Amino acid sequence: MSSLLKYLQERVNGRQPLNFSYADVLGLPLRGDYGPVSTDDVLNHGEVVKDFHAKIFNIANDAEREEYCKIVDKAVNGWFTILDHDKKWVESGEEAKLLVYIAWIERYVELPKSISISESSKNGDANR
Repeated sequence: MSSLLKYLQERVNGRQPLNFSYADVLGLPLRGDYGPVSTDDVLNHGEVVKDFHAKIFNIANDAEREEYCKIVDKAVNGWFTILDHDKKWVESGEEAKLLVYIAWIERYVELPKSISISESSKNGDANR
């Protein structure tokens, strides 16, 4: 499997499940709650969708630094694409903090809503 294997337990913002069963073929996770689908459906009907995000991170903040590192990690492993990345030191009194602006695209494969679980199951190969 591709370098996305380490993200096997990930979910999209806790909402939509991700399926990494096809990541070795597609290079991206399948996003959505499709149930079992056939390899043919995924290969013939799957479409790459892209979600744009942008955020300023305060790297001194543990939670923000952790989120920033996860985004960069996914980019170096081929899942996300970083569009813009800028750093700025901001001084406030005797303290200085590093702010990082990052704009990125999250890429997924989705199936059209016309692909239903029952259609995929009829075609066989739904056990992958």
